[in-house]
Amino acid sequence: MNHDVFISYSSKNPEAAQAICHVLEENGIKCWMAPRDIPLGSKYAAVISQAIKGSKAVVLVFSEQSAISPWVESEINIAFSNHKPIFPYKIDKAVLEKYDEFYLMLNSRHWIDSYPDFRTRFDELVQTVGKYVGVDVEKKSTSQPQVPPVPEPPVPPTPKPRRRWWLWALIAVLAVAVGVGLFGGDRGKGSDLDIQQHQADSLAQVIEAERHRSDSLALVAQHLEKEKSDRAEQERIAKEKAEKERIAKEKAEKERIAKEKAEKDRIAQEQKAKAEAERKAAEKADAERKAAQQAAKTYKVGDYYNENGKEGVVFDVWDDGRHGKIVSLDQTTLQWCTLEQRDKEIVVGADSKSNGKVNTDKVMARGDSDQYSPFVWCHQKGKDWYLPALDELKLLLLNDSIHDVVNKTLAQKGGTKLYDKGEIEAYWSSTECSEFDAWRVYMGNGLTYYDNKGNGNYVRAVSAF
Repeated sequence: MNHDVFISYSSKNPEAAQAICHVLEENGIKCWMAPRDIPLGSKYAAVISQAIKGSKAVVLVFSEQSAISPWVESEINIAFSNHKPIFPYKIDKAVLEKYDEFYLMLNSRHWIDSYPDFRTRFDELVQTVGKYVGVDVEKKSTSQPQVPPVPEPPVPPTPKPRRRWWLWALIAVLAVAVGVGLFGGDRGKGSDLDIQQHQADSLAQVIEAERHRSDSLALVAQHLEKEKSDRAEQERIAKEKAEKERIAKEKAEKERIAKEKAEKDRIAQEQKAKAEAERKAAEKADAERKAAQQAAKTYKVGDYYNENGKEGVVFDVWDDGRHGKIVSLDQTTLQWCTLEQRDKEIVVGADSKSNGKVNTDKVMARGDSDQYSPFVWCHQKGKDWYLPALDELKLLLLNDSIHDVVNKTLAQKGGTKLYDKGEIEAYWSSTECSEFDAWRVYMGNGLTYYDNKGNGNYVRAVSAF
């Protein structure tokens, strides 16, 4: 459709609508309005809907009549649903707040109030609409356009109503009677002329009532046609939805089966890799232990450690203090893994209760290791830092003599103290319990529990020296 603006108006306000259309088109803004632009034999509802969707903007001739018109309401609903800008042009004393169906859609719009003379604000309407639709409007006086005579809008095509023969017979009789009275007989008698005028008025009233009845039938027919069209559209959408759901269900079932197979294969591979990794780790640890000689410096539990870029507090020692483990000066709160990763029901194989380094290495070797924040946080301190396993965490937190002396040093060095027993806090271990849970140490009662991986608990990093 080749137009800029759709004009929405009540059939009770044809003069104002025609005047607005005339002044806009006089300034180069192409308009579409019914019934002028409806092709002969077309369906009103479909053509109007297409015209609104094909317009750049909608001008609403707002009045008391248009505010209660179901057709105007339908047009504005279509424009609102299709995100068309709506320019209300108020021509009488109608108050927007009285009409809920329009208030929600138009209360925030720019209004042009031309009451009591709708011709007084044409300049503003032309400039506003022209600027929006991209028509360069030369500013000139358009307040009093020469509006062509307004023809009576034709009645929309409707199913042929059943006529009452007696009504048309009565109209014919009255017409004959009026004709005889007006053009025959004695015109000098005033009383006869009065009777003839009364008969003419009665005939006009009957014709007007019949015209209104035809209009009502046309509106009812249009409404029924729209309901039928809407119902067919709803049935089509429902069928499409059901078909999509069926396809999606079949796809989901295939994916589930493939996922189960892939998970079984992955677990088998991980178990094999786990055994090999633990064997290599044991060999490496044994070689390092044998290769290590007397260290130049020894430590005891509670000592401050700051060598080779690693800083922490010693909480475990062996080989007469030449080797041991330190805990980081800081801590944070994190989920064991993201909720999305947990919902994938993945077992990462971090099931060692004594060696957090092995657990951490397994997680960090995964392509999706960024989904496991505690392991990433520990690993970012250096390659030797890791999330402690359950037994390592119990030694640090639940052995009172170790816990207290470590806390004392942490306080001296400006670190964050470990929580004490009885405090309602918990620390994550790197030891996995299942696809959903991992082990933690709860300080409230000094016991260990498994907790949902998606929950947040405190995290402390550990490193060996």
